[in-house]
Amino acid sequence: MVLLEEVCEALVVVYEQSTSLKPAETRFGLTARTSDWIASGVPGPDALLNNAKLRKALFSPEVLKDGRNTEAVEVAPNVLMAARVVAHEPSSQRPLADVKPQIADALRKQEAARLAHEAGEKALADLKAGKTVSLNWLPPLALSRDKALEGKASPQVMQAAFGMNGNKTPGYAGVDVPERGHYTLVQLVQVAPGNPSDSEVRMQAEAGLTRAYSDEVMLAFLNGLRNKADIRLVNKSVLEGKQSGQN
Repeated sequence: MVLLEEVCEALVVVYEQSTSLKPAETRFGLTARTSDWIASGVPGPDALLNNAKLRKALFSPEVLKDGRNTEAVEVAPNVLMAARVVAHEPSSQRPLADVKPQIADALRKQEAARLAHEAGEKALADLKAGKTVSLNWLPPLALSRDKALEGKASPQVMQAAFGMNGNKTPGYAGVDVPERGHYTLVQLVQVAPGNPSDSEVRMQAEAGLTRAYSDEVMLAFLNGLRNKADIRLVNKSVLEGKQSGQN
């Protein structure tokens, strides 16, 4: 119950004081980070900010134009992120001479990713067919859901690894990793059963489920309140003064 209450309280702070992330920082001892420029439809270097749901929220009218916080989005296992736009520049067409090097680089990366995907898909098909494929596999890596954030593997690789049939080894899967511009082949060699009596692992699993559930419940609850409420802003300066005093 304590975990659920804390998660719900965090979501309430983000929603109720939607013009600033400072209250959530202060309440939960967090530190907000400022990203580099993010362009709509263009992947960035930060995998967490490339989350599709978060990207959609960032470029929504209420966030982009009204200056509200985004909803809290689970961008990785057990990680919730809320963001806000601090600066926005409308899209504009730049002279070809200025963007020609970037275009050439993007096209090279795009073609390299396409070739890597084709080669990876062929190798994957051969492996699944039982054929011998000459590959330089990395040393075996032990993965577990509760250690997904230790940087051992990308979210795509984690999803592919835990999506395979654990009763059939070796198993093979392939995934595109857009932020790295390559195709990754995954080989499942062994599955070790979890320990259901491990209280720490159980608590972490419960935490992930609780966050996902509370996120959806709180979003539905607050949206319902907003739809029913008749809000009239009489004196905006007074409201802003109170908020700044709270921060």
